[in-house]
Amino acid sequence: MFKMKKKPARALTYEQALSRATRLCSGGEHGRHEMEEKACLWGLTALEARRLADYLEAERYVDDARFCRAYVHDKLHYNHWGPAKIGQMLRMQGIDDALASEALGEVEEEEWHAVLLNVLQQKRRAMPAQDPYATRTKLIRHALSRGFMLHEIERALQES
Repeated sequence: MFKMKKKPARALTYEQALSRATRLCSGGEHGRHEMEEKACLWGLTALEARRLADYLEAERYVDDARFCRAYVHDKLHYNHWGPAKIGQMLRMQGIDDALASEALGEVEEEEWHAVLLNVLQQKRRAMPAQDPYATRTKLIRHALSRGFMLHEIERALQES
């Protein structure tokens, strides 16, 4: 999710914004919606922001499908998020549900399961010794907050 910053004291021209956007997109993956928002924050009108996003998309600086795949990979492997949380964050970033579903569907079930097991093991190690019911409740709550589904969590808890 991007942070809203104040508008610059001096608005950028379209050419300056285009230069900044291409530099930004060359360094990492960004979505079309995100770039339109940034352009508006840089002082461009909504029409100019759309024109900028169209240019970035035409020149392949921005590709929402590519952004989705990279986002899903990064959030799964580095943040250890589940599919529900990743999908919600993609929707918040203005990504089409079909693209998000496609990117999430590319991840194998075993991969999601392995990450969930890792999340549960790490949380269990960090918890003080408690009665089994309290431990199980805290593990379920933690995994749910990470975006995993209850039936997946139940299955993982039975295995561990």
